[in-house]
Amino acid sequence: MALIKRALSVERFESHRKTALETDELVFSRYQWNALICEHFYAPLRILEVVLRNSFNQAYAERAKDPNWLTIVPQWLQPSGKEDVTKAHNFLLERRRPISQARVVQEMSFGFWTSLLNSKYETLFHAVGASVFPGMPKSRRTRAEASARFEAIRALRNRIFHFRRIWNRADLERDYNEILEAIDWVNPDARRLLFSPDAVGKFLEALARKP
Repeated sequence: MALIKRALSVERFESHRKTALETDELVFSRYQWNALICEHFYAPLRILEVVLRNSFNQAYAERAKDPNWLTIVPQWLQPSGKEDVTKAHNFLLERRRPISQARVVQEMSFGFWTSLLNSKYETLFHAVGASVFPGMPKSRRTRAEASARFEAIRALRNRIFHFRRIWNRADLERDYNEILEAIDWVNPDARRLLFSPDAVGKFLEALARKP
């Protein structure tokens, strides 16, 4: 067990301990369970990221009548957004790749797309919200609700991809279902076409294996 602690770091290992009376073996089992649960979130998070960026890209391109709107830095973006686009351009230039719309869209982070839902972009949401989120019920289709959902998902995503613990969250099943619902908001067909039909059942089985 000493070698495992060294590999993971004592701090990371101990973050999975509930009480001082727990054995190291139980703590390590919880660490492994946490990793298993995180793996089940990968597919829906990946699908959500892809459909969100494609939906935003298409919606704004149609609104602005400019299919290459990210090949130059849009001046209507907030400073952080401009910086993100500039970094994407520089990344492509450093690798001698053309600055095409498709390449830039692929380089933009999930955080960039979710940032377009913050309060500074209220006007943008009024212009493209219905196109970006065609599956979101009209009675709920507000920038504030979309922003709250996607910020919560982004925070969870960051924990998962930084190998942090998530087993202590209040309701992992709800977290999972909210990601699936968000996919449906963006692209009602994506879950049926891209998501394994037995994924939910396997996720619930994994949850039930709690140490």
